[in-house]
Amino acid sequence: MQLHNFLLVLAVIAGVMLAAHWMGLWIALGAHPWWSGSATWFGIGAGLIVAIFTYSLLPKSLKSTMIQAATFLVLALVALGVSTYGKAEFVGSYAEDAFAGRLWYLGFIGFTFSGYCMLVALARFGRWSRKNFE
Repeated sequence: MQLHNFLLVLAVIAGVMLAAHWMGLWIALGAHPWWSGSATWFGIGAGLIVAIFTYSLLPKSLKSTMIQAATFLVLALVALGVSTYGKAEFVGSYAEDAFAGRLWYLGFIGFTFSGYCMLVALARFGRWSRKNFE
């Protein structure tokens, strides 16, 4: 994938993540309605940095791309689990457990971060699958 195509992919995926926030998908997945916007922006920012590093430093092979996508999928699921656990504990304590609130918030930042990186890796995987079918 050439650099200008990669930058376009980064921008499009950031737009998709922001559209998911604006459409209320994050709230449906368990994000706090007030914090979902900042969690989305933090996740996109961190994901952008990591996506650029993985694009620059890791090998550009099909196997490496598949491993990246699978790793970020697992991280996204773990982060969503942490966020869900934090949400349940925070709500169960009637907003008294600050640690559970942090788990909820930081877990969702981890989810958006991992989701962004996973989508970038899947876009790179799409390049390989198109190349093999042409």
